[in-house]
Amino acid sequence: MRAAFYERTDPPTPQKPGIAAVQGFHWMGCYADNVPDRNLQHNAQSADDMTPAKCASLCPQSNFIGVEYGRECWCGPSLTYNYKTFNRLCPMTCAGDASSICGGRNYLTLYERDDATAPDAPVGNYDYVGWSVSRTLYFLLDITV
Repeated sequence: MRAAFYERTDPPTPQKPGIAAVQGFHWMGCYADNVPDRNLQHNAQSADDMTPAKCASLCPQSNFIGVEYGRECWCGPSLTYNYKTFNRLCPMTCAGDASSICGGRNYLTLYERDDATAPDAPVGNYDYVGWSVSRTLYFLLDITV
């Protein structure tokens, strides 16, 4: 069985202290990464002057950028998996700017391009986030009373 997953398109996640603003991108939160099956497939650079803005400049065509482990820049057209987690798992400051957060060990501080195009059109108030193969199908209900 193949199930498509959608998430509610509420207002964007508010910017948190320590989260750098990146022109042309919006912050999505802290997302899990997994070695060797990376969430973002392209390692643009690891550098001692890494910041989210520098990462964005290294990935001009990418829909997503992520900074990890304080100094790594990852990017790609889509996420391998969509696993948002607790912001406390992204505690590392950026090597190039100690006032900004650049992920954690195996966790990305993730940004999405403002004009990124989704693979499928929204369904109501929900955006397509991916699909998974499962033996059990779960339904997400949005009940307004």
